[in-house]
Amino acid sequence: MADPGWYPDPAGGAGTRFWDGVAWTDQVKPPGKGVPGWLLVVWFVVMVAAAVAGFFYVLLMTAFGCDSGWDGCVGAGEATWLVYAAVCAVGLIGLLTWSLVSKSAGVRIAVMFLMPAVLIGALVISTGLYFALASWLA
Repeated sequence: MADPGWYPDPAGGAGTRFWDGVAWTDQVKPPGKGVPGWLLVVWFVVMVAAAVAGFFYVLLMTAFGCDSGWDGCVGAGEATWLVYAAVCAVGLIGLLTWSLVSKSAGVRIAVMFLMPAVLIGALVISTGLYFALASWLA
């Protein structure tokens, strides 16, 4: 057989079992969780801070983006802020919850990349919405 070491569990378990060079031992390791939960929470906090910074971009964009003055863009600005905040909140909280309850290492790794995608998506959606509403209201 093979050299001593950790190998896929021959009993069909999801983890690995230790082969001592002669026989399988009782030592079993469960499958890895990919990204640890604490790291996901720290990454979530970083993404929330980025979302707050992005909110000020959206605020400034709506405050100074209308040629007709602030009064002509109030409806566009308020809708834009609400859409941005909703996409960020629902997206980030949903992804964090999904990743923490998931047993899949792949899901946890994917969430690390999807959180920034939520922020970028929120900025793109809110910017497009703002310009669409501002031109419609003008």
